[in-house]
Amino acid sequence: MAGFHCYHPHPIVVGGTLELSSTESHHLVAVLRARTGAVVTLFDGSGRSWEGTLQQADKRNATVAIVSENEPQKPSYELGLAQALPKGKLMESIVRRAVEIGVTQIYPLLTERTEIQGDAESFKKKEQRWHLAAIEACKQSGNYLLPTVNPIQAIEDFLSSHRMGPRVFGMVGSLEPQACYLKQALAKHEQRPEGGFCLIGPEGDFTPEEYKQAYAKGFAAIRLSDPVLRSETAAIYALSILNNALKENYAVA
Repeated sequence: MAGFHCYHPHPIVVGGTLELSSTESHHLVAVLRARTGAVVTLFDGSGRSWEGTLQQADKRNATVAIVSENEPQKPSYELGLAQALPKGKLMESIVRRAVEIGVTQIYPLLTERTEIQGDAESFKKKEQRWHLAAIEACKQSGNYLLPTVNPIQAIEDFLSSHRMGPRVFGMVGSLEPQACYLKQALAKHEQRPEGGFCLIGPEGDFTPEEYKQAYAKGFAAIRLSDPVLRSETAAIYALSILNNALKENYAVA
């Protein structure tokens, strides 16, 4: 999306002037080369956004005069992603693409076949990087609804607190024989879902016991495609087809 976009998770008042954080100031002035008088869109992550004018083009302490507030963005439905952690920096890429699609919740998971190890401190640093990646994706895409990137947790802990029901359609990308395509599963759903959740396994797939636990919580086994997809591809593919199915449901409601 064209223009300058800045994240400011603090009170924003029309008619006032605010100072951007050093990070946002540097990105706006030093990286994007915005100059005094430039129109800047600020958002707080809740879906609200404001139009302002850059008053002081300082790469450390940029200031913006707030001119007006835009109509807030509101999600038609909740869209969640529970993702087994992939190797390397692939999770950061998944977060960025998921934000562009419109995900509202992201749950990074540890599974039996996850090849990621670390302690609480290293996990915290990863979570902070993913949060920053989500902010950057919001700025790039113009999606002002910043999703919650939840702390890393074991899949058992995630499933213990998430049971799918008639109002939320949960799908797990499955390689098991009983998996069906999304359209078939939705046709069997009790009622038009008001939200959706994608559960995606690691490169080595979920174990039979993990599949069993997911099915017990109401996740439907969904075959994503005939070729076997890599974990990061499966995540974005699953979110895309579920998001499109939910949009179609709301269009005919």
